[in-house]
Amino acid sequence: MAEKIDKLVQYMIALNEHADLLAKHQQDPQAAAEAFGLDKHDIKLILDENDDKIIKRVEKAGIDSADVKVIATHTP
Repeated sequence: MAEKIDKLVQYMIALNEHADLLAKHQQDPQAAAEAFGLDKHDIKLILDENDDKIIKRVEKAGIDSADVKVIATHTP
């Protein structure tokens, strides 16, 4: 049975693959993350710009972090 991918990792992948989600994230990261279904702990990681922890989660899921750009977690 395949292991379920971490929801935060799914979000990072989705940000890389869907321009509309990326645009929503850049406009309002908290609202975009909440709409995606992230829990408050994961949203805090994003809002705190804790890229190191996010990268570790991506790598723990067996995904090369070079393949999934960790999107800037703040608005430009």
